[in-house]
Amino acid sequence: MAPVGTQNADSRPPLTHKTRAIIAKISLAGAIAYDRICTTQTSLKNDGASSRLNLKLDSQNVTHGGCGANIAFNLSQMGHEVDLYSSTGKLDDAQSLKALADLGINTHGILRVAQADTAQATIITDPAGIQFTAFYPGPHITLSDWRAWLTATFTVASDIFVQAPLPANLMLAGVEHAVLLGAKVIWCPGQYADQLLAAEVATILPYCSLLVGNQHELSFLSKIADFSHVSTIQSAGNGPVTISTPRQQTIIEIPGTNTAVDPTGCGDALVAGIAHYLANYRYRSPDDAQLEQAVRCGIEFAQHCIKATGSQAHSLAAILRGSD
Repeated sequence: MAPVGTQNADSRPPLTHKTRAIIAKISLAGAIAYDRICTTQTSLKNDGASSRLNLKLDSQNVTHGGCGANIAFNLSQMGHEVDLYSSTGKLDDAQSLKALADLGINTHGILRVAQADTAQATIITDPAGIQFTAFYPGPHITLSDWRAWLTATFTVASDIFVQAPLPANLMLAGVEHAVLLGAKVIWCPGQYADQLLAAEVATILPYCSLLVGNQHELSFLSKIADFSHVSTIQSAGNGPVTISTPRQQTIIEIPGTNTAVDPTGCGDALVAGIAHYLANYRYRSPDDAQLEQAVRCGIEFAQHCIKATGSQAHSLAAILRGSD
């Protein structure tokens, strides 16, 4: 399947992402969660010297999160109409649903489960920026229920569909349904990457135009699957981002910043920026220069995210003001 691609040169808008969305809609599937953002002065580096059963936290802050909601949060700020497909627990989802609705994100695709809690994550960051995450995935959704839900609610195609982390069978259902509607798929397996089986990856990959993950995720997947035919974008914390295509490899350095506060959600912001750039210009077969521009857009989104605590506390208004 060809990567997300390009129009003819004579119909292509200027190569800039500093504008509000040109197209109306991006669809995505992924978690909605409540994040407990914590810091510790204890190093979380796994050096093999000791195992820790106890950890003192120095601060904590409860915020809105979840990879799906985080990506939607960033895209909504850039003027995209966003359809979010997810699930929540009716016992505690009211605040999350209101926050999403206030952003203008379409919530008709959110499956609310009675007598269940919404997903929750505890994210602990040490002084070196190393993070540990404990994640409760929220309501258990069966494959048959998720397919039925997508069929009933995901009925309008978009140029781009982002499949954020979910259990493997639900991710497969999402990408299958999106491709059936004619969307190009960006797949971000995230925290589920190192739980995937080779057969599951081999089944999902043919539906994907672009694979995005961090070093750990893509390193694990490379050991169980051949994705040399798919363009990939690999992040590395504050290290460079690597773009690998069937044509070449490109490394993009991350500009330094003295205003880093919290890296939580930066990976989701990176994905959102990439999706914004590719969707905004309707690229159908991007060359390497266009993918590089998409990644630079994602890096700029992430650099705004890192300046605030949590995944949904930053503003992208400065990007739009920069185009005035």
